[in-house]
Amino acid sequence: MRNPEKFWGRMAKDVDPQSDQLDEEQSRMVQKIAKYLTEDDVVLDYGCARGGITLALADKVKMIHGIDLSLKMIAIAKKRLARRTLKNVVFQQTKLCNTPFTPASFEVVFALNVLHLVENPNQTIARINKILKPSGRFIFETSCLKGQG
Repeated sequence: MRNPEKFWGRMAKDVDPQSDQLDEEQSRMVQKIAKYLTEDDVVLDYGCARGGITLALADKVKMIHGIDLSLKMIAIAKKRLARRTLKNVVFQQTKLCNTPFTPASFEVVFALNVLHLVENPNQTIARINKILKPSGRFIFETSCLKGQG
């Protein structure tokens, strides 16, 4: 993908920033991920898009950061956050490799349907490994495209 930020910015126009509804797949992911979280966890949602899953899990953790490369998606996430009283959620428009997160910052990092889209998966996984605590958990789901690769 030549310009992923532009692509995801165009996708954002189809999103209702007033709706906090999760689709069936997102609801399933929230249930699965919640099993691996504790109230003491500091979490990163890498590729958070419009923030629906991030917001749905916020009450389960100490702090949750949502990052996405699309400024428009992050703007929607921030609008959704502004309608809530959550104090433990931060949304930021950035690329994972550009984040200022220090080593061992997170107990949990999750990346949903994003790893198959990154230019350099090895670099991405190395960065995630670096910002995870030694006993941290990396949760991911990605598309498996038949006949690809």
